Parts: sequence; C-alpha cells; structure tokens
Amino acid sequence: MIVTTNPGLRETAPFGPRASLAFELTDAAPTAVDGDVAVKGVIAQHQLRMADARVLVDAADDHRHGIPAGTVLSRVTTDDTTTPVLWCDLKSGHGFRQWQHDCLADPTGSGRFDEIWSGVTFDHFLGFGPSGVTGRRTLTTPVAYRTATVAERPTALLGYQWCDGDGISGPLRFAYAVSMPGDERWSSGGALVCNLGAWIDPKDHGRLDLDGHVLTVTVDAKSGSVHYHFEGRLPPMKGLKTFAVGQPPFPPPAASTVAMATATAPLTTQTPAPDKPLIADGRAPTTVAGPLVSGQAFFTVGVRHGLTGVLINAAHDRGLFSEHTLPVGTPVYGIPMAGSSAESIVWCAPQKTRPEGGQPVHWTAICMPVGASAYMWTEAKPALMTLDLNWTGSGGKLSGAPSVDRQAISMPPMTLSYAFGGWTKKHWLTVLVQLDWGEGPQTLRTIGIPPADDGAATLRAMGGQIVIRPLPTSGTMPADNSHAIVEILAPPRPDAEIAY
Repeated sequence: MIVTTNPGLRETAPFGPRASLAFELTDAAPTAVDGDVAVKGVIAQHQLRMADARVLVDAADDHRHGIPAGTVLSRVTTDDTTTPVLWCDLKSGHGFRQWQHDCLADPTGSGRFDEIWSGVTFDHFLGFGPSGVTGRRTLTTPVAYRTATVAERPTALLGYQWCDGDGISGPLRFAYAVSMPGDERWSSGGALVCNLGAWIDPKDHGRLDLDGHVLTVTVDAKSGSVHYHFEGRLPPMKGLKTFAVGQPPFPPPAASTVAMATATAPLTTQTPAPDKPLIADGRAPTTVAGPLVSGQAFFTVGVRHGLTGVLINAAHDRGLFSEHTLPVGTPVYGIPMAGSSAESIVWCAPQKTRPEGGQPVHWTAICMPVGASAYMWTEAKPALMTLDLNWTGSGGKLSGAPSVDRQAISMPPMTLSYAFGGWTKKHWLTVLVQLDWGEGPQTLRTIGIPPADDGAATLRAMGGQIVIRPLPTSGTMPADNSHAIVEILAPPRPDAEIAY
C-alpha cells in the first residue's frame, strides 16, 4: 500500500526550464585516494568529460558583451521540449554574473548559432543544484561553429565528500560531489545523498564500504581529521549519462548488508518480510456477527511490521532550538511512501516510555522522510504505523540520510481491526480501520461505503465479504446512527494479504 507524505518544498530552477548536461567517465586514474581529509573534504576524485561540445569559429556579439572565438561550449538540454539544444560556456561568470553562463543555440540547424540565452546554475549544470535557462535573444550576426575534439571537451570532477559521521559513534558518511577544474567550490546533494559509507565489520571502525569500494580510515578525534586510503575506482559508464537537476550522477548503492547485532527488547522477536509494511503474524482473523454499536470491531486480525531493521549510522536532528540523536543500532520499521521524492521507504524509530503509577507503556515514533532538500525529523501519528506525514519548513532536519540494515527487531504484538463507525446523514456506512498495540485502538483511516437499494453496505477485505445493515424500524432508515447488524457472507482468509 502506497500512501502520500507532505511534499514539502520542491526545489525548482531559478529561471526558466530546468537544464542538465550529458557527460562520460574518463579512464583517467582517480586522485585524492590517500591522505588526510576534514569534514566537507572530497576524496577519490574521478574525471568526467562532457559528452559533446562545440567550438566558436568566430566571436559572438549581441551588443551587450562578446564571446571570444575559440570558446568551447558544452551541450545542455532542458525539460522543455520547446527549448532548443543549448551550447553553454561552463566557466563561471564574474561579480554579479558569477552564476550566469552564456549559452548559444542553432534552432534551425543551419550550422550557425543565431540565438543567445542566459544560463543560471550554481554548479556548472552538473546536477546538484537548481539550473535553468532564460533570456532568449537574437545574435547581431549569426556565428559559425565546429564540433569539438575529444581533447577539447571540458572536463569536471566527481568525488566523495565527507558529509557526516565521526567514525566513532557512527560510520563516516559520504555524498557524491562535483566541481570544475580550477574551481574551489564543490556541489553536492547535501543531506539527500549523504548515504554512502558503512562499516564492513561493526567491530572494526577502520574499514568502510564506500559505494562498493574499500576505504581504510584512521580517525584523529582531537583534530577532527581522518587519514584515509581509497581502493578502487568507479566502473566505466555504459554510454552517456544525462541526469536531472538535483539528482546524483550515479544511482545510490543497494541496501547495506553489514551485519549488526539485533537490538534487544523484552518483546516478541519478528522476522522482516519484503515490501509490505504490515503483514499477518499467524493469528487467524476473527469476525463478529449480529448487533453492533458505534466503535465496536467486527473484524480483527493479528499483524506485525514487515519492513524492519536497525540504523547503521546515527541520525542527528539539528532543529532550530534542539538537537536529538538516534544512535547506531536503533530499531526501525519502514513504510513505503510516495511524496516529494517519488516512492521510497520512510524509516521510523519507535520509542517507548513507562509512565509512573502502573500506567501502560506509551509508544512514540520518529520518522525520517525526505523533504525538498533534506531528510526530516517528524513524529509519526499513530506511533507504530502512519499513513501520512506532515511537517513545516522550520521543522527539524537530519544531517544525513538514514541507512538501515534489514533484520528482525522486537516490537509489541498488534491487531488490525475494522470497526463500525456509524451511519452518515446520507446513510453511508462509516468503517474505522484501527491498529492496537496495547494502548487502545488507533485509527489509521476512515472508509465510507455507499448503501445498496436495501440500505445495506458491503465490505470486501482479505477475501472476505461482510454485510452491515441498519436496524430495521421503518423502511431502510436505521433506528439511529450508532447501531447496525453484521452478517458474514464469506469470512476473511487467513492467507490473504493484509488490507487497510
């Protein structure tokens, strides 16, 4: 079941259609593979080459400023089909124009550039920040160009930027970062892509799995620096890679298989199953036939979390007025959700407290969905399963992406139930879908079912068919809105998929 998160604030291009480059990975040996690095430093730097480029044969002039002959322009495409292919100078501007780049176009394919555009990008169109094109103008005189040789095409650098983790309380975390040669600025996806790096052996903090490569590290706690040695290089890219604004140039690695000890808790141990947030726990469904009152359950089944694991990196909430941490080894459950960053698994960390005076255990949970520019720290409601998440732009943000080792965790036994919620004024049946882990039923969602001609409403779930009728008093009108009669036409199947 896919539900929707609050989409948050989407990143958009500052001007015009979004723009991006096509490039390839060269066979040049990576640099920065051994040495010392501080936070925000970039290691294992690989050389990229633009996939296609053009060279100006003559200078271009549009009465505002000139572009000298010999300037090399790289191919830039946009997400707008009405915008022609653009050829942009990747060198940074100066002063107020440091984020602006000259782009030329030959929309008719005449062999001469006759349009000039203004490209705006914070990372040379390399894909980790908003980029766009605007300001279409006609050149004073069309200018000839030729195809650039491979050696003439501009190059860039792709590396791993240390973005989080101290190597002690949690593994060092890295993000893809890109830069142009001679430019001291590195651009990355920040917290959204700060998800690379995991201890190969949790007992050995000197070796990490970095995107499938071995990274040997020695942490200097006093200076805050790390001595490192990177072994390997990225594989050659198959063909050319075009990537969208805000997306990393390579897909994130598969879920880590680092072995971690199961967190202990005095509850029932569960075995995770793929893809389903709630699955049956083996207890047979039960149904209730006959008279019902509002709030009474007529169908109940035992369930457990299907996506579980433990954090293999500490999650830090750095809010405006507070800072909290979920340490390595924290148990989490997962919920497949779709929101501002397409479908993904949102991990939630359940926490329990024992109130004084013999009160029952109280559960809360912190969920870590991806927002517009960072992973967020937000409370789940209900605590042990939520169907939507909401947060404000000023909410807490994580310093890096949560990474999870899939394994069993300990959680309280839960029941999923369907309860009679009453009749609406238009005689629709209201059904409450509820989850209970010992604190009483928590409503996940409310279902409205229209009546048939005889006033009865039919619920079909888990292979079962259940009819709920109003109390007969006069015609099809119920005696009141809070009573009904249940008839089980077909009981739910024990082997059916959990539905809610």
